[in-house]
Amino acid sequence: MLASKDKHELELQTQAWSDRLAQFGLRLNVNKTKYLTIDVNVNGTVRDDDIDLPRTDAFKYFGSTVTSDGSLSRDVLARFNSSCIKWCYVNGVLCCKSIPNSKVHRMVVCAVAHYGDECRTAIKEVERPFSVMEMEMLSWMASTTRLDRICNPRHTAAFWRRSNNGRAPRGRMRWYPCPQRQKICRIGFILGATGK
Repeated sequence: MLASKDKHELELQTQAWSDRLAQFGLRLNVNKTKYLTIDVNVNGTVRDDDIDLPRTDAFKYFGSTVTSDGSLSRDVLARFNSSCIKWCYVNGVLCCKSIPNSKVHRMVVCAVAHYGDECRTAIKEVERPFSVMEMEMLSWMASTTRLDRICNPRHTAAFWRRSNNGRAPRGRMRWYPCPQRQKICRIGFILGATGK
């Protein structure tokens, strides 16, 4: 990945990269090379060896999708789709009575859906699709539909899942098997004074 604030400097970096690859007998595939700009008003293209590189709206970098407008919708959609695919993979395991469904949901589906949450901002645009997906999967595990008119808290209670509004607490407490929030006054009962 090459990054620059100036278009001319980016063209020079691209040409230097292409020349460096040519020294070792490699070629830069110009047909697959694209560029992304954050400023929508910029006209023109980046050129390499007198070939115009096409402009793209999204760029995948280390698992995260960077878009030209700065939105997280493509990244959220990718996480949503990958967790649905993992759900389809483990769907046959859910029929086995020896494996608890809540453990499969927590260890497989939620882990895939919330991968990389530390890099994303916690806004409602991001939170809403994940909460909807989670409720849908919990209702699928319970073999219920919307026509059964079962409210969401009953699904969460059926699978021993604590409902929380944000993903950040879940990410911080994932190493503990059963996170239980204690009352603040409980801290006073635990304190012990040293000495007599």
